[in-house]
Amino acid sequence: MTLGEGSFNLEAFCRHWSATHGMTTICVTLGSKGCAVFFDDRLETYEGIKVNVVDTVGAGDAFAAAFLHGFELGWPMERTARFANAVGALVASRAGATPAWTPDECL
Repeated sequence: MTLGEGSFNLEAFCRHWSATHGMTTICVTLGSKGCAVFFDDRLETYEGIKVNVVDTVGAGDAFAAAFLHGFELGWPMERTARFANAVGALVASRAGATPAWTPDECL
């Protein structure tokens, strides 16, 4: 995790994985703090959305699905990451792994 020296550095980690495995986009979830996305040879962070957490089960899967949705549609990275953060937060704010919600609640 430290790439051999010093303390962990998320950007160095992403650069290493990108170079080693040919990945151009890497998304790292940061829980309530949002996410970090390595793309276009840089690391950007996107702030999380504060909610009253009821149940975290399913929030990570919802985040991943929302991120891939925006990514596949070719949305700008900021919109994609913010949408994914919103969907993950919304799911965490409700009981159950697959609560009812609408895209309008997250856009």
